[in-house]
Amino acid sequence: IRDVLTRYIHLDGIVLEHPSYSPCYCPSTQQRVKKDTGKEIDELTEEQYQQWKAIRVRDILTDFINLIRSINPAVEFGFYTGFSPRDGNIQRFQLNRGHNPQTLKQVGLDFVMPYCEGRHEDKEIEEMQKVIDYLDPFDIYLHTVIRKESPHNYQLPPKGPEYIRSIIAWGKEYHKKNPRFMGMTFFNEVKIPDENRQAVYDSIREKIT
Repeated sequence: IRDVLTRYIHLDGIVLEHPSYSPCYCPSTQQRVKKDTGKEIDELTEEQYQQWKAIRVRDILTDFINLIRSINPAVEFGFYTGFSPRDGNIQRFQLNRGHNPQTLKQVGLDFVMPYCEGRHEDKEIEEMQKVIDYLDPFDIYLHTVIRKESPHNYQLPPKGPEYIRSIIAWGKEYHKKNPRFMGMTFFNEVKIPDENRQAVYDSIREKIT
């Protein structure tokens, strides 16, 4: 981060990808849990383990943001924070990753970026609104996956122009109702077919009525 901010002095923002925990029993994590809690991982309750993850994520993000502000106070900082899981239990999914809004508020983030991947089919928009509600009071940029084919190691539903148009149309209307909804980004440029890319351009150009 220091290298990027000193090389690119006109940069106005940085997004960190998924500073989070999955189930981890590596020696480093086990040692850190023991040091912080006095217990082994298996001795912690689910709530205690979630709380430990939240504090670790908070402290790491605080170190990042302090570094960024010391170099360029004008640079905004946020991170990717996940989606609605298939079972719809957003709170448990986020807490298990260490993303607790109450501890994240202590960091001083400028925004967070949940993302939608088309996992929920006709309930995609409904589920995204639940994620945004969970992340209150943070400003939101929605990270939108619009690639047609899945990566070989990460299965995603295929997406075409119709999906893209519907998500962007919803975003334009939702922004009127929720001032925390700041905008959308679209991923992954090198893997997007021409028709999906064109659907983004056409939908963005359409005027909001």
